[in-house]
Order: sequence, then structure tokens, then C-alpha cells
Amino acid sequence: MKIRTPYLRIFALICLFAQVSTLHASGIFGRVSDQAGLPLPFANVFIEGSTRGCATNLEGYFELELEPGSYTVVARFLGYATERKSIVLGNSKQELNFLLAAESLTLQDVLISGAEDPGMGIMRKAIANREIYRRETNSFSVDAYIKGLQRIDAAPDKILGIRIDAGDILDSNNAGIVYLSESYSRLHVKNAGTAAMRTREEMFASKVSGNDQGFSWNEAAPMEISFYEPRMDVSGVSERKFVSPLADDAFFFYRFVFAGTLIEDGYLINKIEVIPRRKQDPVYRGYIYIVEDSWRIYGTDMLLTQDAGIEFVDSLSLQMTYTPIDSAHWMPVSRQFRFKFGLLGIKGQGYFLAFYSNYALEPEFEKRLFGPEYLAIQDGANKLDSGYWANVRPVPLSELEAEDYLEKEILEKKRESKDYLDSLDRESNALQITNVLLGYSNENSFRKSRWYLNSPINSIGFNTVEGWFIGTSGGWNREVERNRIWRVSGNTHYGIGNGRLQADARVEWLNDMVHFQRLYIAGGKKVTDYHPDAISNLVNSTYTLLLKRNYLKLYESRFAEAGFSRELFNGLKASAKLQWADRIPLRNTSESEWIKWDEREYTSNDPLDETNMNWPFEPNKISLVSIQLRYQIGQRYATEPDRRYIIGSKWPALRLSYTGAYPVLGSSLDYSKMEGSIEYTQDLGLWGKMDLLAVAGGFADRDSLTFLDFHHFRGNQTVILRTELRRFNTLPYFTRSTNQNWLELHAEHHFNGFIFNKIPGVRKLRWQLVAGGHALKTPVDDWYAEMSIGIEHIFKVVRVDFAAGWGDPEPAYNVLVGIGF
Repeated sequence: MKIRTPYLRIFALICLFAQVSTLHASGIFGRVSDQAGLPLPFANVFIEGSTRGCATNLEGYFELELEPGSYTVVARFLGYATERKSIVLGNSKQELNFLLAAESLTLQDVLISGAEDPGMGIMRKAIANREIYRRETNSFSVDAYIKGLQRIDAAPDKILGIRIDAGDILDSNNAGIVYLSESYSRLHVKNAGTAAMRTREEMFASKVSGNDQGFSWNEAAPMEISFYEPRMDVSGVSERKFVSPLADDAFFFYRFVFAGTLIEDGYLINKIEVIPRRKQDPVYRGYIYIVEDSWRIYGTDMLLTQDAGIEFVDSLSLQMTYTPIDSAHWMPVSRQFRFKFGLLGIKGQGYFLAFYSNYALEPEFEKRLFGPEYLAIQDGANKLDSGYWANVRPVPLSELEAEDYLEKEILEKKRESKDYLDSLDRESNALQITNVLLGYSNENSFRKSRWYLNSPINSIGFNTVEGWFIGTSGGWNREVERNRIWRVSGNTHYGIGNGRLQADARVEWLNDMVHFQRLYIAGGKKVTDYHPDAISNLVNSTYTLLLKRNYLKLYESRFAEAGFSRELFNGLKASAKLQWADRIPLRNTSESEWIKWDEREYTSNDPLDETNMNWPFEPNKISLVSIQLRYQIGQRYATEPDRRYIIGSKWPALRLSYTGAYPVLGSSLDYSKMEGSIEYTQDLGLWGKMDLLAVAGGFADRDSLTFLDFHHFRGNQTVILRTELRRFNTLPYFTRSTNQNWLELHAEHHFNGFIFNKIPGVRKLRWQLVAGGHALKTPVDDWYAEMSIGIEHIFKVVRVDFAAGWGDPEPAYNVLVGIGF
């Protein structure tokens, strides 16, 4: 239910009025609009000769706190003529409205037929000076206010036949604001415009509509996009970087057309239209404004569309405005990103606005300021009242935004009521026919607990060991304090063919989200694959019944285990596990088939002897200790008062693991296994992204172990593609399992649109090329090697690979299909 009353609208108007009439007795407020009276949202309003200013909201309104005195107030909006007004301000608020005329362009040159457009020459000069301005300000600090809004304009009641429950977020027309947030930060930047650039952001204030416990992730650092960078990374909308109109190779990607000149702030400004030569390239379209003589950027008004390879949104516009900080330096005063999206009948739009003030150029930074923590949200940042926000907010709330804050504040207070939460739960917990296939979840919002039953699809199937099997799985979790969570899960599994019932459970306690600490205990009885997760139950059931290929090899494990994991210091995560298991052999019990293949027989449950229909091994017990260390070099993170978020690193990740079996608690097995790996992802710009992985391992003691304890490699004999990097596409299961040493090498390159976007017709499909190579060496076998080439992003999510493998007497070939984004 959405709250919409005349009283709420009145309250919103009061809130807007309070922004310009309370707390501060001196300042200006008003509206910026075009000559037709239409508002100009996000126009810049500032005091001439300074970077002190604000921006207009969606309705064109602004407010700016000022001390009494004389000022020249400037209103500026790209595409319109700048307007100035001089005022003498007393001890009260003063209204100041601006009507901006469309910019008046002067064409200085008459083009001669066949001559180069003047825009090309202007851009050559701008490109020649790019590196000067890219590194003009080596380091700086700045205050950044960021506001983000996302709105659903239309949404269906059902998607793919499933009813969508938006709760009280959307109104009766399935429309409304789904995200509204503001933040106020101090951003520090060192070595700007270089590969060694570092950022550190301190967020002082955070406000999220409808969540007074939440923190805004409207970070300033990811919005530090500069057209002086030859390749621009617009986070979250594309796997590829975009080519700047100021790149050295810009003329290969763009045409530049001179649109005219205008006089702004005493500068002669050239307006240049930016036109892609090929619309499928990762390029912008729009306008760039270049200052005559200095050839620096005055402003940009650019657009990215799906032709340029953006994902998740239909279009994204970027507007940036620069202003002189002093006689030698120009810096951005605002950046705005506006987008539209549509998917599965859901249509919407939104924006993110960054407004900058109080620049400090070349400051003396504190030692160790630029460490691994790139964002620190101060304790209490989400507790600041409306008075604080009215003081620091440089962009007034629109009526819609003020109404959303009030609506969701009322709803949030309601959510503290058990009766209200119970009423919501009754609606969302109501059974639907789709729950039979997709599973069921029951929420108790007041107690912050939830129990669930998973989809039965993965618990029903067939294999030659158990025959048909049925089962169920589910769990319960509860947040007892913020970020302190209990989780309980369990599984039951019954083999109809062999009449054996399995059941196991796990209890987990997450109690430190800063160091990612968790403890768990688990135990029970379950059917286990020799090589867990080598092939899923669903895939094995399909291959067994339809193709008479029973690849899954199983045994029964009665086990108890306990584990612990924690990040010891930044980048180094440790985990340890103690396990005891009684391992019991199983053998085939069923010969059922849906399609008769006269030339095929089911193989036994013994991976070492396909014809052995007896027990594949003697029952045995094992006592294991497993320890794993993972170190991410140069890991960076963001910090909330009670948790951290890892954002990764541009450096490799190292992993070291140890598994030891000890002859205790009835076990006679005794061996040690070590493994180390290094994984790295290299961004190659327009060429795509390459993932690399090298793994080496071996057994120190191997006199007392069974085939169950060998190291098994991730082979594949199906057409189902496994998209993890550590895999083999044509290697038969268990053929190279070893109790000695081994070396694995894996590489995969995602071209991210490169090559395919050059082919007419194909580029419209938005497919992407991917290629890979995999290699394996053990002491008793020759090298095994694979090559693969494939297409991903088919229908956005489908991937198809062709793979070939060498190392066995005959080459192996496979065509694989999977899910790959």
C-alpha cells in the first residue's frame, strides 16, 4: 500500500519551504528555467570568482547560504547562455530567479567545399594538450555531495507468470521511487591522471529513504570520470572501457563537426559535435565545449546508447561542467549521470548527481592516508537530522523527493509495529501455485527471522546407485543483532532403489562482518560424489535416462565436521576444518532407462573399473584437518561502522591449502596434500579482459590413502559448460586422478565486444567472443592440453563453446552450452 494523501503533499511542501526559510537567515533561493518557463534541472548556480555554489533540483529550484554582502551570482547550464545577477544581500533570504536563453552560437568560418571541418582542427589542439590537463592537478581534496534516484515508471503484475510483490514500495499503478539517497563526503585524490592514482573518501553524512539504519553507497570516487583519460571506465554499465573524444586515436572513432562559438565568462568557447564513425564502437555522441587558445574542456554533454555496448540500461547521458579554481587550474564542479532502463516490461529512469565545492589543490596529505581503505563511513553518518541536511544540501529536494522521504519515514515507523509487519508477512507468505516448483519462504519481519523450503526440482532425480531418489532441503536464519546472524540448514534424501535414507544438517554463526568471521558445525549421513560438484544431479539424471551415460560415482558418508574462517589482516583470509567420516561403498541397484541403447551398458559405480559391479572399495574411516590461506595482494575495501566490503584488487591473488589425514578415531589413513595457486585478471582495454590461473600441488605422504583421497581434476563429459576458470572441457572424469604431483594452467580471454562489433550484422546481435586454453601435467602422464573458442551473451545470458583436447591417444572434441554473462 502506497501512502498518498493531500496532507502528505502539504507536509512535503512545508519541507521544501523549510529548506529555504529556516536555520539560516541569510542567503538566496529561486528558480532557473528556460524562456518558456520550463525548469532546468541540475543547472549550476555559483558566486562569481569562487567555487561556492549549488545546483538546481528536478524542478529547477535552488538555495544557497551566504553571509550578508555584495555578490555576483552566476547561473550556468550547458546549451544555454550564462546569466549573471548582482545583489546586495542583507540579513534575510532573498529570492533570485533566472530565465536562461538558448545559447547563441556564432559561426566564425565559412566552410569551403572539400575542406576539413574546423571542428577537426580544434580537437587536434585539444588532444595535443590532453596530457597537460590530465596531470595539471597532481593531488587535491574536495567536498562532494552526491544524490541518487531510481524510479519505476511502469511494471507488470507478473513476470514470466510469477506474481511480483513490491510490497509498499510502488503505488497502485506499479510506479514509484525505489531508491533515493544522499551523501556528503570529503574526497582525497593523489597522482590524478596517472596509473598510480589513489583515492580516499571520508563520508560524513548518509541518508537513505526508508532506511534510517542504512548507508548510502553514492561514492564520489567512482564518479571521478574524466574525458582527459584516453579510455574511460564507466562503472557498472559495460565490461569495456569507452574511447574518449580526446584520445590519441579519437579520429579513428569519431568525426568532429564545428557547431559555433559563444562567449562565456570572458572566454571564447568552441562547441563541437561529437559523431561516432561507427555506431557499434564503444564511443560517445553529443557535444564537447573547448576553450579557445588554452584548448581545455569547458563542459561536456555526452550520450551512451546500447549501440556503444552498455548493459542494464538503455541510455546513459553524462554532463560535466568545469570552472576555474584559480588562474591556472580548472576543475569539475558537477557531474551528472541520467539513465533510462527497460527489462521484462519494467520501465524506469534515474540519475546520480555529484556536486563539488571547497577544492584544496596540492594539499599536504597525512601519512598513510592512502591505504587499503578507500572509503570510510563515519559512525553516526546515518543519524543526522533534517536540520543538518538543510544546511549542507547544495541541491534542494524536489517535491517528489521530499514526499518520498516523508512517505517512507512514516512507513519505516510503521514497520516497527509488530501488527503492521505481521500484516505484510501474511500477504507475502501466502502460498502460490508456483511454490510447488520454486520453493517457499516464510518471513517473520518483527523477529528478523525466516524459514524456507528449497525447490524440490534438485531433490528429485535418478542415478544407477539409488534408482529414483526424492528429498527436500530447507533452513532457518535469524539476525539477532545487526550483522550477527544464525543460520540453520538441513537436507533429507531417500533412494527408492536402494532403500537408504540420508539426512544431514549444518548450524552456522556469523558474528563479525568486519573480519568476515564465521563458525559452523555440521553432521549426518549423505550420499557424496567421489569428486563433489563434478556433475549435478539434474544433468546426471538427464544423461542417465536419455543417453544411458551414468557419470556420477557415489559413496555414503556418515560424518561430523566443524569449521572456522576469518580474515586475519587485510587481504589474508584463513579457514580451517576438522572432519571425521565413516565412508561406506555403494553399488548400482537400477538399470532403468527411458531410451534403449543396444550398444551401451551402464558402467559400474567403480571409477577405476567400469565392469566391477561389486563393492568398489572397503569401508573406511578418515580423520581430516584442512587449512586454507588466501592472500589478495593490494586488496582495497570500504568500511561501515560495523562491517567491511571488499572491492578487490588489480594485483594477483595467492592461495595455499593443506589437507592432512591422521590415523586417529578409528582411521588408518595417513597422508598430507599441499596445493598452491596464483590467479590474476588483466584488463586489456578495448581488447577485453584476460583471466589467468596457475595451480601446483602434490602429496607429501601417500602410502596410506584410497582412491577417494586422490586429487581429481574438474573434467567434463557432458555438453553443459562449467564457466569457472579452473576446468577442463573434454577431459574424462577420473582419467588423470593422481596421488602424486600435478600442475594446472588455465587462461581465458573475454574479448568484450572486440572483433564481433566490427562485423556487420553480427554486431547487432551484441554477441561477444571468448577463447581459452587449459593444460595439465602429472608425473605418470604426458601433457594434456585444451583449446576452446566460444560466443557469450547470446540472448544476454547464453554461452556456447567449441573445445578440443589433446593428450590421449585420440583428440577429443566437445560443444558446450552454459550460462555466461
